[in-house]
Amino acid sequence: MVVGGLGVQHYCPERVAADLDVLIESSETNATGVAYALDKIGFTMQPETVRLLFAPGPRPQQIQLHPTIPADILTEGEGFDFMAHWEQSERADMLAMPVRVASPRLLIVMKSRSEQEKDAQDVLLLQSYLAGMAAG
Repeated sequence: MVVGGLGVQHYCPERVAADLDVLIESSETNATGVAYALDKIGFTMQPETVRLLFAPGPRPQQIQLHPTIPADILTEGEGFDFMAHWEQSERADMLAMPVRVASPRLLIVMKSRSEQEKDAQDVLLLQSYLAGMAAG
């Protein structure tokens, strides 16, 4: 599920994203599948990194895909209901590829955890988007 700046940009086109953040469900099967897919395109993950993706801890995990590629794989901490958020996500096409984009509400929650100014601005953009949707 696409999150981060690119997720915000989906709802608020004035936001220009600099990287790709993908939130995945923490499970051994899913982590193994992600590692397999990445390996097929030339990015081999170390076994200890793959374990971080399927062993949810109390805190979210953020794993940089590669030092020269602006993309991160994220997991949420314990108690996060990934499937509930998946069902609330929106289908979209990005780079001619079908993806799911996190709901604006989830993006607000995730961005609110940060102390970075750009994330505070993203929260304001998303709140304005939701207000516009409510106004109809």
